[in-house]
Amino acid sequence: MFQFLLKKTMIRYSVLIAFFLPCLNMAQDMNQLRGEKFSHELQRMDLYGIGAPDLQAYYDKLTYYNTTDKGADIVKKMANNLQQMFETMTNQLKKVKGAIEQHFNDFSTTPQNSFPQCCKINGTYNPKFRTEVLETNACISRSFTSNRFPNKNIEDVMKENYQNNPTLLWQYFGGSDGTFLIFPSHRFSDNCVSYDPRSKQYYVATAANKPKDVVVAVDVSGVMGMRSNHESMTLFTVARMAVDDVINTLNPNDRIGLVVFNNTASKPPKCHRSQLAKATTTNKEMLRQFAASWTFGGKSNYSAGIKEAFSYFDINETKSQGSSRESIILFLAASNSDADPLDVIKTENEARNNSVIILTYSFGKDINSYWKEVLTNMSKQVKNDNSYGQIKEGTYTHVEEDSLVHSKMASFYEDLSIANLGDEPVFSVPYVDKRSNNTGLITSLCLPVDISGELVGVTCTDILLGELLSDITNFKQGELSYAFMIDGQGRVMVHYLQPTPNAITINPDPIDIYKLETSQEAKSMIESMKRGETGNKTFEYFRTISRGVLEYEGIEVGLVEAEYSWRKVPGTNFSLCVVLGKNDQQRRLRQNQELLLMNGNEVFFYHRLDLNTKPTQKCREYDRYSTKEHSMVMLTSHAFETPYEYLYQKETQTDVTMYTEYLNNVVEYQTNRYLKLKTNVKSSIQATFEAEQIWKRNQEQSKFVVWRYLGTRDGHVRVYPAVEIAKNYDHFTRPWWRRTLAQKGKFVVISPYKDNWGAGLIVTQCKAVYEGRRSGLHSEADIVDVVMCVDYPYPYFSRMFLNTNPECNSNEYRCMVIDRSGFLVIYPSFSDATDERDIKMKHLGSKEKNTMVKLLQDKIIERESCFDIETKKQFFSYRVLPLDNAEPVDKLYTRGYKIVPVHKSNIYIIVIKIDISNNSPDSCCMVSNVSPLENKCRDEESDCCLCYKVVPYDSCQEKTTSGQSYHICSARLPDENTEFANDTDKIKTLSPCFDAGCDYRKDEENCYKVAGCSWCKKDEFGVDFSPDKQCCNIFETCPFGKVQKSKKSRCSSVKRETPSPSSTSNETLIGAASGAGLAVILVVIIIIVICRNRNKANSENIGYLTAVNDNAGYARAGEIHYLHEEMENAHHLNQYAGMGNSGDGSISIRSAQKSSQRKQM
Repeated sequence: MFQFLLKKTMIRYSVLIAFFLPCLNMAQDMNQLRGEKFSHELQRMDLYGIGAPDLQAYYDKLTYYNTTDKGADIVKKMANNLQQMFETMTNQLKKVKGAIEQHFNDFSTTPQNSFPQCCKINGTYNPKFRTEVLETNACISRSFTSNRFPNKNIEDVMKENYQNNPTLLWQYFGGSDGTFLIFPSHRFSDNCVSYDPRSKQYYVATAANKPKDVVVAVDVSGVMGMRSNHESMTLFTVARMAVDDVINTLNPNDRIGLVVFNNTASKPPKCHRSQLAKATTTNKEMLRQFAASWTFGGKSNYSAGIKEAFSYFDINETKSQGSSRESIILFLAASNSDADPLDVIKTENEARNNSVIILTYSFGKDINSYWKEVLTNMSKQVKNDNSYGQIKEGTYTHVEEDSLVHSKMASFYEDLSIANLGDEPVFSVPYVDKRSNNTGLITSLCLPVDISGELVGVTCTDILLGELLSDITNFKQGELSYAFMIDGQGRVMVHYLQPTPNAITINPDPIDIYKLETSQEAKSMIESMKRGETGNKTFEYFRTISRGVLEYEGIEVGLVEAEYSWRKVPGTNFSLCVVLGKNDQQRRLRQNQELLLMNGNEVFFYHRLDLNTKPTQKCREYDRYSTKEHSMVMLTSHAFETPYEYLYQKETQTDVTMYTEYLNNVVEYQTNRYLKLKTNVKSSIQATFEAEQIWKRNQEQSKFVVWRYLGTRDGHVRVYPAVEIAKNYDHFTRPWWRRTLAQKGKFVVISPYKDNWGAGLIVTQCKAVYEGRRSGLHSEADIVDVVMCVDYPYPYFSRMFLNTNPECNSNEYRCMVIDRSGFLVIYPSFSDATDERDIKMKHLGSKEKNTMVKLLQDKIIERESCFDIETKKQFFSYRVLPLDNAEPVDKLYTRGYKIVPVHKSNIYIIVIKIDISNNSPDSCCMVSNVSPLENKCRDEESDCCLCYKVVPYDSCQEKTTSGQSYHICSARLPDENTEFANDTDKIKTLSPCFDAGCDYRKDEENCYKVAGCSWCKKDEFGVDFSPDKQCCNIFETCPFGKVQKSKKSRCSSVKRETPSPSSTSNETLIGAASGAGLAVILVVIIIIVICRNRNKANSENIGYLTAVNDNAGYARAGEIHYLHEEMENAHHLNQYAGMGNSGDGSISIRSAQKSSQRKQM
């Protein structure tokens, strides 16, 4: 007993001494701080946590084959696939048109009960339509003038089309009387008579498919203040509604101008004052804003209004364009005029070869019969001479019911002799469907319907543009290759520099291909494409590469040699181009090779745990329903031949069984013709199964890491432990994928963020795995096959940093870590105890203005920008420039900072010397928590803040006017609207997959050495716990060092126990123990004095704590340990079986020590 107590006492004092020893070793000279040690720790995490080196070695043993497809072959195949899709849609549309024409005379002239009203439909949510629909029937909507109502025969044809072609979205018929029939039925409005198809873009573009130049001239004299006969609105309000409806009918093929007149006439500001503008989203909005600024008053002067309207039509242009466009003036009056405009019309239109049509309208009670006659003569242009050109007579309409003014003017095309009665489908300009939520862009394929040469309506079918063009958007030949498509006017339909069609939420302005393909060599190619020709050309171009999140990190630009191959899509006005970078063609894994098959038939475990029939032991991994027996595989849409059929088809247990049997080699061929995987996916899944083996060999890392996962270029994701992922998850759009591709060959560390799955504040580290090479030699020119990542808790990562750089444990300096874009990875305030830490995407400039400015002045950080063509903004971002020989730049005593590159990584250590003049952080930006998308640059902050500048832009000519040249930004990432499963109910009774044992961890160092624990310093009201009441809890209870409201912490009941000395009569025991203890205490006192002299009171100010090893036997002194394979079993017992509460309040390691001894024997 005596020996045991003496031994125990000495152990305790030894631990006490060991606790203070790092202080003696702490280097005070910051010249000693370098990046190699931290780089070494990242390398070890790459080996033992991520497993990238082992997976790379495995891939290097695999056999590949070269793809032989040429650009011309690929573009031909794409064009043929599109042609087949268009032909299928066109034939189905013609069936609907034929049914309408066949049964039109049987349509009822009064509303029947054949179809429910759309305004009364109560549907169920459909993931394809992203809204509530009823797929069992069509519904009908009426306007004020509806008098023809379709019968069931039309619905039957639409149903048949829908069953035969699952890619179809809406099918509908808009009648010339204002009746609207749609399948499937959907409640798109609560107003049963609010929808009039005749004022919609798809209807007008089909009924009158000739491009139009339209100028609207509106009377705003004092009479407009009178009340109308429509819902007590003023005539002024009715007129603005009519203008808005006319604007809505026009599409970007059309151009528009706007004039208001009373005594004088005026036009909109900027370019809209002098020229017609394409009816794009931007230009329409500007004209609406102009209309919203109108006021009424004064008298009406027709001559002033009509003269300004004519000024929009360029004389030379109207003469040269001939019959290719229609020039139209819509003239709306509500009062009598002071002057006869007929002479003005004669002068102006004869100068334009009488090419302009005038349609006149009046409403209200103030206008007399004389001026109605004048308006008639204006439309007929009675004073004009035919010798200057054939006069195009218009019409005059006085609208008695003010409620019909807007619909009459919006259907102006019916009064023109340009009705489309052909049988060729009309493709709409892509637009966002207001009936659905977040479906992205759709396009309408429409046909006019006529009876005996008279237009009776338009029938259309919609399709998701992303689905239609999935061959192009999913084209993955290499890292520099891509495909794009334009229409006959050169407008871009899809291009890698634009957001994917399914990510767009507002109607975009069409973009001319010359804005994106800027090479001089591209001009002849583009003109050839617009002519519908086939060709091939090789030249260099500047390739834009995304660095991650555009508005935060910007782009990289590199010169690339590529082969361009283009071809027209038969039967359409679209042209396709495939761009193949030189030496960029990827190789494919050879199927059924022995190395892939030797892993057996358990390589695939599907992420849908609810549909997976294989029995597994379930557990709780943070907030997720999980199992640690397998990694899971999630098949993204890129893994399928028809991506959108996968996305919008509900998965069943049968589907999962078919995936499993095929991918685990139980069956040889795929049996589901709808959900067909690409041929290379199987080999890719077999290859990444090796990652699961690696992760399981390093199982003990699960105590220190949160999630381990990978994504492949072939379209699948693998995660360990296994959890379900949302079906629309796309790793190609995720920052971790993009950042790693942009920084190949490096340990890519991503700044901290809150884990959506309940693991708290985490840091991600990733590494790229290249296509295999037998030599094992790789360069950054190689193509990436896999990106592997690991997430670990921010506290663990920050302590790993402090442990390798003890110089930073000082109140003389402030240490932090940034990535290459200047974002903070480690910062003192990130460790503050609070309810919610505002730490995501925090830039150096938002915290350390003085240092940021100095780094810019010293040209260590460089400011870059690009032009976002979608928002017309210039986004500014930053780069840490490569340092010579990767050596530190030490300017602590001249400029107050030192920057140290961490070798083989994307991160840098910054040390700031704290003095009276630079003691507290400051921000470059007025508001640091605002996205750069919303943070407009100010002159005084533009050199160190993440912000944007508005680029002067002529929306009429669609070009910048600043005189600067810009690099075009990459497409912005879609909003993270991926919905993850809520597993709350499933995990209530489950045990943790890896029990961190938070309750048994008695100090802050031990608490933060494992994932899932948090050290509680404050109660739910923000009051500090006394040191003896602070405790370790699971993250959910105390996520950022402060107890969550409605959560109960064990801290209030914690009592630090000091073991009482055992009663003994042996005075020799006490004396020996006390004597030994006294000697040790003297040593400790000496150490403390030395530490205090070296670093005065720094323990109260530092933002981090030095990490302490759970078991010093498994690591070098002063290092965070990583498990070696030969120690796995012993350490496993230490963390799991050996965990318990010993008498002195520490974690018991007896089982681990015994196990280790047995293993060594």
